[in-house]
Order: sequence, then C-alpha cells, then structure tokens
Amino acid sequence: IIPTCNRPDDLQRCLQTLQPQIDSQVCEVIVADDSRDERTHQLLAAQFPWVKVVQGPRCGPAANRNAGAVNAAGQWLIFIDDDVIPEAGFLKAYLDVLSAECDHGIFHGLTRPTPETSSLLWEAPEVLKKLDLFPSCNFAIRRSLYEQTGGFDERFNPSFEDMEFSSRLKAQGEKCKFVAEAVV
Repeated sequence: IIPTCNRPDDLQRCLQTLQPQIDSQVCEVIVADDSRDERTHQLLAAQFPWVKVVQGPRCGPAANRNAGAVNAAGQWLIFIDDDVIPEAGFLKAYLDVLSAECDHGIFHGLTRPTPETSSLLWEAPEVLKKLDLFPSCNFAIRRSLYEQTGGFDERFNPSFEDMEFSSRLKAQGEKCKFVAEAVV
C-alpha cells in the first residue's frame, strides 16, 4: 500500500525500483491517490498497469493510508511511502518473514535517508534498528490486527498518524519485530 498526493515523480521512482520484485500471483500493489489532478492516474495507466489505484478521500495521510488498506485483499498489509526507494530484496524479506512467522502481527524494516535533499524543509526518518514506535514508511501488519486497532487515526492530519498508530499498538501489548533486510 503506497499513499501518495501530488508527487508523481517520487511515486514513479518508487514503483520503478519495486517493479522487479513484484510477483502478481503473490501480492498486489495499491496506490491510494489523494491528488486533486489526474497526473498520478495517468502515470499508473501508462507505465504501471499492474498497480491498483484507488482514489483517496483527500483528508490527509491517515485517511489515505486507510483507503489503501480497505481496498487490499491480502491477510498482510505492507505500507511504504511514495518517496521511498525499496532496495532489491525488500519485498522478499517481508514475504519470507510473513510466511514463516506466526507469533508477531507487526514488522518494520530498515529506513535510510537518501543523500540528496529537495528543500530546506527536507526531512527523512532514519531507522537502523528495532523501534517500539516506528514510522509508516516501511512496515507490515497482519490485516486482522490492523482492523482490530481501527487503522490510522484520521484526526492526525497531516502528520504523526504513524507514531500514534504504533503507540496504540504498543499500549495494546503488541510486539513489533524488526526485519533488517526490508530496506527502503
């Protein structure tokens, strides 16, 4: 699940690096698009027809993430952001742990910032070890656990929805397992 809003260039780079890892018989890729124009839909139709695009509710990132999740068919939901670059082996790392691990309901991967900055306001999370509270740019959650929590709290707009979500999971006693090979 990849939420996006008015960033077709970032999304294109993300999907180009993810595409060689996709086996359409094993997983689906959903882009939840909060954009107010058609650029994302045009990009996906022209270059990435294997991606399912859903219109986001245009109520911020939390609602957009929830829109993607509602439209997913799988037992596991993997969330990444549109501006990440999944490294080779990213998806395999998650699929391996999800097929072998039944005790945990949530996993997060390693996140490294890119060396280039796009503005003075540029920021990027850096996750180099297991965290109790993890950013939403690289994590997997069992669908039933996601549904049990009610998803992302849409009152957090435009940010901190991920920190609130992971803190809610922690308060419920959920343990998150770190997957170091799932790198963005």
